Amino acid sequence: MPRTPRFPAPDRPDPEARLLAAVAERDGPLARRLGERFVHRRGVVALESLLQRKLEPIQGAEACSWLAALVGVEPLAPVVVAAPAVDPWAPVAPVWRRLAASAPLTAPPHRWTPWGLSQARL
Repeated sequence: MPRTPRFPAPDRPDPEARLLAAVAERDGPLARRLGERFVHRRGVVALESLLQRKLEPIQGAEACSWLAALVGVEPLAPVVVAAPAVDPWAPVAPVWRRLAASAPLTAPPHRWTPWGLSQARL
């Protein structure tokens, strides 16, 4: 029967906090080891997210590129979405113009009956 410990286990520091502290101090060997461990356990996408969410706003883009080069991950390039050069509705514009110029669409009047909607007799 295993013995229960007398004292509770000490809290482990957050790996993200340790990594951010190592980058802030520019401790190369520690940052590399923690960064590689972070990528191994959580993946490259999680590291990129950490770089964008936490590291860049606090320490700047230089710290992000330093850590990315240290760990061996390509630095992130900002994603720029270009506006479309052509209006996507341009091919149907003549149709809409013709419909707008024609008489307005009218629907026959309906009345409510206990069995649902029915057309009113004119």
